[in-house]
Amino acid sequence: NNQERNSRASGKICTFTYDEVVEITNNFERVIGKGGSCTVFYGQLRDGQEVAVKLMTGRFSQGIKEYTAE
Repeated sequence: NNQERNSRASGKICTFTYDEVVEITNNFERVIGKGGSCTVFYGQLRDGQEVAVKLMTGRFSQGIKEYTAE
């Protein structure tokens, strides 16, 4: 889709629906890292581009500063 192509060309952070993230990460199959406020999963876009998907864990209000710093 256009969003995927634009992210690849520009290096911008993109937003996806939850269903798209489940597909991209193959149902959150492969953990590649953990931070104080998130877990990072391996994913692959439809065009084959590999991506890291950060999923926030815990309480949103406590972790937002940590999440954005990571």
